[in-house]
Amino acid sequence: MLTTLSTTQGEEPGTARIERRPVSGRQEVRVRRITGFDRSRGGFSRRLSEQCRQALANGARSLEAAGLSMQDVVRVIYLVHDADAFPACFPLLRDAFGDARPAATMRLVSGFDIPHVKIELELIAHGRAA
Repeated sequence: MLTTLSTTQGEEPGTARIERRPVSGRQEVRVRRITGFDRSRGGFSRRLSEQCRQALANGARSLEAAGLSMQDVVRVIYLVHDADAFPACFPLLRDAFGDARPAATMRLVSGFDIPHVKIELELIAHGRAA
């Protein structure tokens, strides 16, 4: 059974969607469509690395709303338009995930449906037994 929760990001562009479902006796939480929208600025940075930093912060807030943390993430999917700029995100990813080291997939996309988006994340985390 899939349960969709509200998000902590509100109705900004690229609002994250949180889904929960039991998988093999554990609760799986997926946070989809996480962008680098900065609520304090009301927009997106021009730099991929800054959008990545903000997307990670937005994802962490969404996981907290589901009772989890970045240390519970087992898989992350990065959608990016400019793969050459992505290495600037590596230090941010190390800081965000620490020892968790989730499996990772990077998908190169031709563009996003929201103007100015340079990165989008999907986080998959495992919580306690369902």
